[in-house]
Parts: sequence; C-alpha cells; structure tokens
Amino acid sequence: MESIDYKTILEKLGPEKNFSNLTEDELYVYDLIKAIKHTAALEEKNKISQAIYQSTDPNKLGTSFDPPANPSIFPFKWKIWYNVAASIALIIITFLILRTNSADPSEMFTLNFKPETEYIIKAKENLSQYGMIDPQAESRDSILKGLELYETKNYKAAIALLTDYSIHYPEQYTARFYLALAQMNENQFEAAEINLALLNDNNQLEFSQEVKWNYALCLLKINNGIPKAKMILQQIVQSNGKYALQATEILKSL
Repeated sequence: MESIDYKTILEKLGPEKNFSNLTEDELYVYDLIKAIKHTAALEEKNKISQAIYQSTDPNKLGTSFDPPANPSIFPFKWKIWYNVAASIALIIITFLILRTNSADPSEMFTLNFKPETEYIIKAKENLSQYGMIDPQAESRDSILKGLELYETKNYKAAIALLTDYSIHYPEQYTARFYLALAQMNENQFEAAEINLALLNDNNQLEFSQEVKWNYALCLLKINNGIPKAKMILQQIVQSNGKYALQATEILKSL
C-alpha cells in the first residue's frame, strides 16, 4: 500500500462525506484512523471516571491534598465557605442557648398561679356583717355562697352562680374577681381575661394588686397574650408591691 495522506482523504470526502470518491485503500485508512480516535476518546473518558471514583472512595482517600492549578483562588473560596459554616453554627448555638434559657409561659403560669386565700376571708367577713333585715341580704347571700364554692374548689358551680350574680350586679367587683379566678382554674382563660381586664382599669380596688398579678398570669395562657403580660408584669415590678419579685423572675424567663 502506497503512502496515503489522511488530509487528502478528508478533502476527497468533502462536507457531504461521499465515500464513493475514496479508493479501497483510502477507505481502509479512514476507518482505521477513526477507530484509533474512538479508542483514545474512550480511554480518556475512563481516566476521568476513575479519577472521580478515587476522589470519592473513602478507602482511597489520603491525607494529602493537591491544590488546584491556581492556588490563589482556592483559599479565597474555602475562606468564604468556612465563614458561612461558622456563621450558621453560631446561629444554631445561639438559638439553643436562648431556647434553653427561655421558659414555657404555660409552665410559668403553673408555677405561679395559686388559689387566692388572703382577701377572700376579709370579703366573707364583710358580707357576713349584714343581718337578714338588710334589703340586699339575698344578693349578699348569693355572692357569699359563690365565694364559699370557690373556697372549696367547686369552681364550676362557683362560675355558674357568680356569672349570674355579675350580670345582675356588674359593679360588684368582688364577685367578678372570684369569677375570673374560678374561670382560670377551669382553663377558661379567654373569659377570665375579659373580667380581669375590666377590673384592672380600676386602681381603687382594695385587691388591685391581686387583680393585676392574676391578669398577667392569665395572659400567659392566651394566644398573643405574652406582649401584654410583659407590660403588666413590668408595671408590677415598678410598683414594688408584694408580687414584684415574682414578676421579675417571670420577666427574666420570658
């Protein structure tokens, strides 16, 4: 076979790849060169695949690491990713710390809500001073019965009686206060909040500190009530009354 130039073969083929223009020897050379190129391409592809496999195989990972061709780029990118990872880690740690230090409002309510036993004694004594000739004796007996039901923790019966009483005597604040407390004991926090809000506006009440304190506790159990609860608790702290210390502790935990 005489020497055959591959460039000449391509020129004879033309853009249309007209193989009829080639001699038998030229066609043989063309197919041979094409097969060699195809084999070389497969070998190159195999090398790339093998390199990728070795880089991901944990059994073949070493401690050495070859930097890229341009070493000035890699450290810069690595520094960016390192800073991002560090920032994310800091956010997670901060969240966990805040979550650990923040108490559940419901838990704070449970720890601090207690049956009112101080003023109720005085209220009952005041009501018992009136004799049967008093024109309001029937209503006084009614509220007295409601307070006794509350005192014996019969909250449902107390709610029924004191609700009816408060409808007929809306200015009787003692009845409304213990109605609210009974409602809180029965987890009727929305209803209790309404009654306590009415009482909280009256600073002349003898039991105004008890009203404000229980109002703040009630708000801890109501959806979106935390901001207002904090405001009431801050007022209690500023007043330096008997619930100031407890209010301070709750504010620290919220």
